[in-house]
Amino acid sequence: MTVGAGVLRSSATMETLHARLVHLGHERRSTVPTPEAWETTNVHTVAVTLERHAMLREETRGGHWREDFPVRDDDHWRGHLASTLDPDGVLETKFQPMRETQ
Repeated sequence: MTVGAGVLRSSATMETLHARLVHLGHERRSTVPTPEAWETTNVHTVAVTLERHAMLREETRGGHWREDFPVRDDDHWRGHLASTLDPDGVLETKFQPMRETQ
């Protein structure tokens, strides 16, 4: 994760990370439900979610620097990315704009 989607990132590094996470996802398939298998699945799910959010957010914000998008972009990215798993285990991600406070 540090190499592909650490503080300094780009589309190219995150595509490499994505391919590695897909590969790891296929490797980790276990038919025996154990606490270790559940933990591995949970950690992998969090890693995939972080990678997805980092790839979607095409800007630099806070401590996360996109080499290919070095400028903060409030017009398009002032908000939150939220992900959930659907009943089939597919990650669904939506952007939720920040509400203006008065």
